Amino acid sequence: MSDSQKMNEITDRGTDVPEEWVWCSLGEIALAQPGFACGNKNVIDGLIHLRMNNIGDDCFLNTDLIRKVPLDYKIDKYLLKKGDLLFYHTNSSKLVGKNAIFNLIGDYAYSNHLTRLRADPSIISTKWL
Repeated sequence: MSDSQKMNEITDRGTDVPEEWVWCSLGEIALAQPGFACGNKNVIDGLIHLRMNNIGDDCFLNTDLIRKVPLDYKIDKYLLKKGDLLFYHTNSSKLVGKNAIFNLIGDYAYSNHLTRLRADPSIISTKWL
Protein backbone atom coordinates (compact mmCIF):
# COMPACT_ATOMS: atom_id res chain seq x y z
CA MET A 1 0.00 0.00 0.00
CA SER A 2 1.43 3.39 -0.97
CA ASP A 3 1.71 6.31 1.44
CA SER A 4 -1.10 8.15 -0.33
CA GLN A 5 -3.33 5.06 -0.08
CA LYS A 6 -2.59 4.88 3.66
CA MET A 7 -3.51 8.55 4.07
CA ASN A 8 -6.69 8.04 2.06
CA GLU A 9 -7.57 5.10 4.27
CA ILE A 10 -7.12 7.28 7.36
CA THR A 11 -9.20 10.13 5.94
CA ASP A 12 -11.82 7.70 4.64
CA ARG A 13 -12.39 6.63 8.24
CA GLY A 14 -13.95 9.99 8.95
CA THR A 15 -10.97 11.66 10.57
CA ASP A 16 -11.72 15.32 10.04
CA VAL A 17 -8.89 17.81 10.20
CA PRO A 18 -8.96 21.55 9.53
CA GLU A 19 -8.76 22.42 5.85
CA GLU A 20 -5.44 24.29 6.25
CA TRP A 21 -3.72 21.21 7.76
CA VAL A 22 -1.72 18.88 5.55
CA TRP A 23 -1.30 15.13 5.93
CA CYS A 24 2.36 14.15 6.07
CA SER A 25 4.68 11.62 7.61
CA LEU A 26 6.74 12.44 10.68
CA GLY A 27 9.90 12.19 8.55
CA GLU A 28 8.69 15.11 6.44
CA ILE A 29 8.56 17.50 9.41
CA ALA A 30 11.19 16.21 11.84
CA LEU A 31 14.41 14.22 12.02
CA ALA A 32 14.59 11.31 14.46
CA GLN A 33 17.86 10.22 16.07
CA PRO A 34 18.18 7.57 18.81
CA GLY A 35 20.83 8.14 21.46
CA PHE A 36 23.77 5.94 22.42
CA ALA A 37 24.73 3.62 25.25
CA CYS A 38 27.78 4.18 27.41
CA GLY A 39 28.70 2.19 30.50
CA ASN A 40 31.35 4.72 31.55
CA LYS A 41 28.96 7.21 33.11
CA ASN A 42 30.88 8.87 35.92
CA VAL A 43 33.51 10.88 34.04
CA ILE A 44 34.33 14.01 36.05
CA ASP A 45 34.88 16.45 33.18
CA GLY A 46 32.81 14.54 30.64
CA LEU A 47 29.84 15.20 28.41
CA ILE A 48 26.44 15.33 30.13
CA HIS A 49 24.44 12.27 29.05
CA LEU A 50 20.71 12.55 29.70
CA ARG A 51 18.93 9.35 30.61
CA MET A 52 15.37 8.24 31.26
CA ASN A 53 15.45 9.52 34.87
CA ASN A 54 16.06 13.00 33.49
CA ILE A 55 12.55 13.21 32.04
CA GLY A 56 10.15 13.98 34.85
CA ASP A 57 6.55 12.87 35.18
CA ASP A 58 5.64 16.50 34.43
CA CYS A 59 7.35 16.26 30.99
CA PHE A 60 10.11 18.66 32.00
CA LEU A 61 13.81 17.87 32.21
CA ASN A 62 15.05 16.94 35.66
CA THR A 63 18.76 17.49 36.28
CA ASP A 64 18.90 16.20 39.87
CA LEU A 65 21.00 13.19 38.78
CA ILE A 66 23.40 13.91 35.93
CA ARG A 67 25.73 11.36 34.38
CA LYS A 68 28.78 12.28 32.32
CA VAL A 69 30.41 10.17 29.62
CA PRO A 70 33.83 10.55 27.95
CA LEU A 71 34.20 13.56 25.65
CA ASP A 72 34.92 11.12 22.79
CA TYR A 73 31.11 10.83 22.55
CA LYS A 74 30.73 14.54 21.74
CA ILE A 75 29.47 13.84 18.23
CA ASP A 76 27.22 16.36 16.45
CA LYS A 77 24.43 13.91 15.65
CA TYR A 78 24.02 13.14 19.38
CA LEU A 79 24.18 16.72 20.68
CA LEU A 80 20.91 18.34 21.68
CA LYS A 81 19.72 21.77 20.56
CA LYS A 82 17.13 23.97 22.18
CA GLY A 83 13.70 22.88 21.03
CA ASP A 84 14.57 19.21 20.48
CA LEU A 85 11.99 16.75 21.76
CA LEU A 86 13.28 13.76 23.72
CA PHE A 87 11.07 10.74 24.34
CA TYR A 88 11.29 7.21 25.70
CA HIS A 89 11.12 4.68 22.91
CA THR A 90 11.64 1.73 25.23
CA ASN A 91 10.31 0.70 28.64
CA SER A 92 6.87 -0.24 29.92
CA SER A 93 3.69 0.61 28.04
CA LYS A 94 3.05 3.20 30.76
CA LEU A 95 6.33 5.02 30.06
CA VAL A 96 6.90 4.68 26.31
CA GLY A 97 6.28 8.09 24.80
CA LYS A 98 7.13 10.02 27.97
CA ASN A 99 8.83 13.17 26.71
CA ALA A 100 10.34 16.59 27.37
CA ILE A 101 11.49 19.49 25.24
CA PHE A 102 15.18 20.23 25.63
CA ASN A 103 15.77 23.81 26.76
CA LEU A 104 19.10 23.73 28.60
CA ILE A 105 22.31 25.60 27.83
CA GLY A 106 25.49 23.68 27.09
CA ASP A 107 26.51 20.43 25.48
CA TYR A 108 24.20 17.50 26.23
CA ALA A 109 23.85 14.07 24.67
CA TYR A 110 21.27 11.38 25.46
CA SER A 111 21.04 7.66 26.06
CA ASN A 112 20.04 4.83 23.76
CA HIS A 113 16.67 4.54 25.54
CA LEU A 114 15.72 7.98 24.25
CA THR A 115 15.04 9.30 20.77
CA ARG A 116 15.42 12.90 19.72
CA LEU A 117 12.99 14.54 17.33
CA ARG A 118 14.22 17.76 15.76
CA ALA A 119 11.33 19.54 14.07
CA ASP A 120 11.68 21.74 11.02
CA PRO A 121 10.64 25.07 12.62
CA SER A 122 9.48 26.42 9.26
CA ILE A 123 6.78 23.73 9.28
CA ILE A 124 5.90 22.91 12.88
CA SER A 125 6.72 23.86 16.46
CA THR A 126 8.18 21.10 18.62
CA LYS A 127 5.38 21.80 21.08
CA TRP A 128 2.93 20.33 18.55
CA LEU A 129 4.90 17.11 18.20
